[in-house]
Amino acid sequence: MSNLNKDILIYIFEELSDNQKSLHSCLLVNRFWCETVVPILWSDVWKFFEDPDESENISKRMMEKYKSLFKIILLYLPKKSSNFLVNQNIEIISTQEKPLFNYLSYIKSIKLSHIYIFANEILGFDNIGETSYQLFAFEQELFKLFMNNCSKLNYLDMFYSTHHLKHQLHIFPGAENCLSRLCELRCNARNDSSFFYGLAQICDSINKFIIEDLIDNPGLARLIKVQKKIQVIDFDHQSDEDDDESFLQDDLRRIGTALKFHAINLRVFSLDFCSKNFFISSILENSINLQKLALSKNLPNERINENIIIRNPCCPKLHTLLLYFVSISLAIKLVERIQGNLIKIGIYFVSYDIENTGNFIKTIYQNCLNIEYVTIIMKNCDFDELEILLIKCQHLKGIIFESIYEGEDINMVNGNKLLNLLIEKSPKNLYKIGFYFNWKFDYNSLDLFFNNWKGRKSLLLETGEKNNFLLNYPGLIEKYESNGVIKNYKHQDELWNSVYIKTVLDL
Repeated sequence: MSNLNKDILIYIFEELSDNQKSLHSCLLVNRFWCETVVPILWSDVWKFFEDPDESENISKRMMEKYKSLFKIILLYLPKKSSNFLVNQNIEIISTQEKPLFNYLSYIKSIKLSHIYIFANEILGFDNIGETSYQLFAFEQELFKLFMNNCSKLNYLDMFYSTHHLKHQLHIFPGAENCLSRLCELRCNARNDSSFFYGLAQICDSINKFIIEDLIDNPGLARLIKVQKKIQVIDFDHQSDEDDDESFLQDDLRRIGTALKFHAINLRVFSLDFCSKNFFISSILENSINLQKLALSKNLPNERINENIIIRNPCCPKLHTLLLYFVSISLAIKLVERIQGNLIKIGIYFVSYDIENTGNFIKTIYQNCLNIEYVTIIMKNCDFDELEILLIKCQHLKGIIFESIYEGEDINMVNGNKLLNLLIEKSPKNLYKIGFYFNWKFDYNSLDLFFNNWKGRKSLLLETGEKNNFLLNYPGLIEKYESNGVIKNYKHQDELWNSVYIKTVLDL
């Protein structure tokens, strides 16, 4: 094994790239294996850390991992930087000699969130308190170190919801060499425009943007415009209760203009939008290679002129459509005018226009015969349309059924009738089923449904959002799990956590 060709070893080790324990074992085989494994381990060293969550405390185990990692990183600080940090009362300097490998040269990704967690949780620095300058100084020297050593950087994540980067990376020595190959950027649009102008002087190969807290930042617009070929755009507001309505209704005029240069190359386009974003229809009309579209309305109750979203037939290669907080009439118009072969449609948290639920189901079976995953929003009057859909759409693998309140008395949708219809009419490939919100089932109907499902592909079953009826019948679930009718059952408190939605989202 130790004599294997290096290319073969690299291939094997890359297959193990998510298995830290196995890779560490390979380090100990011999020097040749060690030299081959080290670049793979360090290429995305952050993957072995949990994504930080401000609402949760960092575990002791994770704190020790942070200490071990940054102990190594800080060994590479130049003497000038070390002395500077000491003068700022930052006592983090080790007297150990530098390692045999230049580990930093193998790093291909940098994540601000992990840097901030180390500085905040372990060094005790805060971005708004008395230690804010120490945090500024520490980050400054650390990013100088990265810019001067990481020559193969392809992913830069500068987003952390409670902390904004305050440094101009492009002015640090080595930045041009470090950032010139950057192909993916995640950051906060509220960063100073000079941060983006600086990147625009160096980076022209970014093909994926993930932008949080979206505003019409002129620097960000410039950075988008100068890229050669953007394929993925994911713009998210991440709004909170402190955001005023003007922030959520930014017209994004400069951002929209910059995006038009890249419409023809887009493969994925995700946008939190408002009624002032007039550029959307133009982008969709020119997105001839778009495969996945996700649209979410910033203000759920805001009425939208649907022509700003879609006017003409578009998107001939689209296969996935995800909609949040939109009207059903807009969803219908999108499905009708998208020319692609839609196989995944998700529509969630509809806030008005519920009288069109039956028409939405009809639109799907008239336009999407190859659909595999779909969200069906239902009232008791929609069963006839659902039956036609089940008969015509024979490629269906998964359905999430969302019910809708019908008036003040909150009548629940007839779940027993739905179960009978699924047994009689559902296509043979269907096996992922979710029930959300207000369905009414009884024990006997559920028992009969599961019993009649025998001989078909085992069910992946899910309930949630005010609908925990199956939790009342634990013996029923265990009975049909034991004989293979149910492969897995989950109850989710929130629709966002649905494993079937994640299937549609390709997560």
